[in-house]
Amino acid sequence: MKFIAGLIAVLGLLIAPAFAAEEKGASGVGYGGAYVQLKPLMVPTRSPTGEINYEPVTIRLVLDAGDRERVACFSVPIVHEKLLIYFNGANLTPADFVGQRRDVLAKKLLEVALASTAKNYYSDVKIIDQSQLQLEAKLSAGVKPKASSSGKPEATPEEQLENKSKTMTNQCQ
Repeated sequence: MKFIAGLIAVLGLLIAPAFAAEEKGASGVGYGGAYVQLKPLMVPTRSPTGEINYEPVTIRLVLDAGDRERVACFSVPIVHEKLLIYFNGANLTPADFVGQRRDVLAKKLLEVALASTAKNYYSDVKIIDQSQLQLEAKLSAGVKPKASSSGKPEATPEEQLENKSKTMTNQCQ
């Protein structure tokens, strides 16, 4: 009986770290960290009359938090090319960039990003409006960092993530 209890204890000690490592690796999936904003893509859209127009589309790839962040950064040019190839053959209309169809398109773009690289590099794809980009530019130009008691500026976690995202965007393109 002592032998069985000892065997179970040893197996528990050997198996527990494997489960903990698996949970730790899985905890970052689906929780995005910093993002990389791609340069605007000129996407061909078809009008109801069959005429082809080009619309600028800005996309943000939300990097998965954790160890894969750096590799995901190096994969951004590959994803950029695959998205261009997808857009060329997708026969999109201007309605695809509005409302629920936009959300469906974002999910499809995430599938393209994941298929062109290893899984779990990216946790989300966001399609950004030009008006939202202009608003963010105005807000970032007018914001002054708060000073702490030591005289150094303090940044909130949101500001830190935004700063990291801007740095990643500059490095990954």
